[in-house]
Amino acid sequence: MNELTAILGVLLFFSLIVVGFWGGVFRRAGYSRWRALRLLVPVYGFFVVAELLGEAGYSLWWLLLMFVPFGFVILALYLEFAREWPAEAQLRLHKAIAAGRCPVG
Repeated sequence: MNELTAILGVLLFFSLIVVGFWGGVFRRAGYSRWRALRLLVPVYGFFVVAELLGEAGYSLWWLLLMFVPFGFVILALYLEFAREWPAEAQLRLHKAIAAGRCPVG
């Protein structure tokens, strides 16, 4: 095995791990996990993540992490393990108000 094959193998391994984390984020957002494979195409991935962040209720300023080395991984981990997305919190609040329980003082 030459050095180039080893380097490509390591890159593929880490790419699959990152796509795996993003697969969990996409599943949580209601998309197919397979859509995360599209993130391997950088320019298209930028727009896909922008759409996901907008629908989840996050600021698009989070996209700046994609330009920082390993920021893409940090963003995926944050979204995957976030306790509650802003859109989920807003939906929970509206459901509580509709049920006659006002959770806000």
